[in-house]
Amino acid sequence: MTDEKPVKYKKMFRDALAALNEKLNLNIPDSEIGALARETYHGGQTRTEPLDGKEYHVMNRSVIEEYHKQLAILQKQAQNRWDLKVLAVINERTGRNLPPEAAEKIRERRSFPGCNGWDDQVQMYYLYKKISEELENAGKMTKEARLLAEGKKVCGRCGGSGRYSWNPRTLDQCFSCLGSGIVPIKKKEGKGWHEDTPGHKRAAAKSKLKNTLRQPIVPEYQCPNCGAMKTIFPVWHGHRRLYRCVECQKEYSSNTLDKAWGRDSNKQPNPLSIVGEV
Repeated sequence: MTDEKPVKYKKMFRDALAALNEKLNLNIPDSEIGALARETYHGGQTRTEPLDGKEYHVMNRSVIEEYHKQLAILQKQAQNRWDLKVLAVINERTGRNLPPEAAEKIRERRSFPGCNGWDDQVQMYYLYKKISEELENAGKMTKEARLLAEGKKVCGRCGGSGRYSWNPRTLDQCFSCLGSGIVPIKKKEGKGWHEDTPGHKRAAAKSKLKNTLRQPIVPEYQCPNCGAMKTIFPVWHGHRRLYRCVECQKEYSSNTLDKAWGRDSNKQPNPLSIVGEV
């Protein structure tokens, strides 16, 4: 016997199932929500085919239709609450006093009580969309901040819905978050998790080398172009290393400077070799 975790569904789906059980005097468990949503719920009803004598499941259409009716009622109530919330912001920004019944008509871009013509109707419709988007973004930021403080985040596989794909064992449950829509933040995703990777070590070594070499090379020699002293610094163009004078901004290769200063890199140490390769 396997210890399987129960599938978790949103509160609206569970409320719809509770209303269905109360209205039809049934006792359908939460595990059947997925079957009701996909319209595959049979409730143990079977029929026997006369030809082959096999039993087949029969979809319980009356229960499925009633469940979707209850779900539509709850969705309508949730939409009405959201419309009133947006309408309150609209009244606050515009200084108007639109009645509650105007919220749904504004969302559907219809004429509403207190409308001052077609232009006002269109402007209020786009204002509704803008405020609705602002409220959604504010809610997402608040939720993300709360989850971040708890060391959690929204599941990246299902987007927080808890439902993804389908299989006979766990139905449409997301196996990444187990249907909750929230997953804990792994330790490696926190601050400084990448410091142990080989790529970061190479980048850190290269950055450290560049920072420690911010000093003029061979200070006893001057710039071949402008004659300034202590003004030549190493610069990088991708993986190529050159040397630039900060006075005249002219760039040189190591061979060019050796020739200008009369140095033979084959017989004596190259003064530019202090800049190591990464």
